Amino acid sequence: MDLVAASRCLTLLAMAWALWLSRRAWTGPRLAPRTPVFPGAPSVEALFPALFGLLALSLVGSWAVAPLVVLLGLFCASDWTRFRPWLYQNVCLILSLTYLPPAQALLACQLVTVSIYFWAGLMKVNRLFVEVVMPYITGPLCKNRFPGRVSYAIPFVEAALGLGLLFPVTRGISILGALGMHAFILLCFSRWGHKTHREIWPWNAAMALNNVLLFGFSSSSALDILWGSHLWHRLLLLLFAVLPVLGFWNRLDPVFSHGHMAGRHCFGALFLTRRLQRRLPERLRGLCHSQGRYFMLDISQWWMEELRVPPPQQESMLVAIARDFRRYEPTEGDLRLLVFRMPGALCSANPQKEYTWGELFLTD
Repeated sequence: MDLVAASRCLTLLAMAWALWLSRRAWTGPRLAPRTPVFPGAPSVEALFPALFGLLALSLVGSWAVAPLVVLLGLFCASDWTRFRPWLYQNVCLILSLTYLPPAQALLACQLVTVSIYFWAGLMKVNRLFVEVVMPYITGPLCKNRFPGRVSYAIPFVEAALGLGLLFPVTRGISILGALGMHAFILLCFSRWGHKTHREIWPWNAAMALNNVLLFGFSSSSALDILWGSHLWHRLLLLLFAVLPVLGFWNRLDPVFSHGHMAGRHCFGALFLTRRLQRRLPERLRGLCHSQGRYFMLDISQWWMEELRVPPPQQESMLVAIARDFRRYEPTEGDLRLLVFRMPGALCSANPQKEYTWGELFLTD
């Protein structure tokens, strides 16, 4: 089997594995509201088994890739929660490996991989990652003793791995470094670490193995990888290597800036009165924590408990989730939303924005 075919099979299998692990977000019924990209987006949960059929057919024939991508687009349009970093990357890899000539396909996939490592590293250059995210990730495994100074170096090491993959002279050490990094990440989310975020297992495993397939036997130059010779390659250059710079000003969804778990996102919490909390379904009431006169419902915890995936990371989506509580007939003062927004890389504060009942339900 040639490298293109091997990488294509690996990516398709990883996507199938990740879809299965995150299936609660793709099927119903569910208490967590859908967060559609546009009003009236169709609900296509009943077609979830068709995704696996198209994935299987894509292993043996390229004709199934186009309907697979279209169906995935419909699923994500009906609920943005489903548009995960692994999905964005894998769809672009599969399209490249299916429709480009072999040499150009490998270059396109190399560009995507280099860009993800580079920007994923730089997006972690912020205090929230160093002081909150990294201690959280390594907490159970390292017994909360992970060296703080190492956390400051991690963003630059990850970015350097991406740059090292560009050049033949440093490619070997970067491949080894990336394999070690992915092994450590998987260990942090194994039975000895966190038992959540299981969808990152196929993503990290596939990236590690794809590093060997895409770079281990390649002599392509940095210019070949960055510029390529195909229009699709230039589009990937724009999407993966240029567009993420907007993530520094938090003007881009973390999926597009490769800022997943980099501390560069929005997260929210709902505060409900006892009157409204009693109106919630029993399963949802169990996630509410008493906070004096109010009950707090952490949206991140809600999404992880029910759907087993992280919540939307855009402020507009968090507002849409709060407005879905209209179904429980809240009256004035019953509900407010507190959104925490990550500032720029050099800021130390973490600004907050509060949405009152009136702002949520009287300004649609």
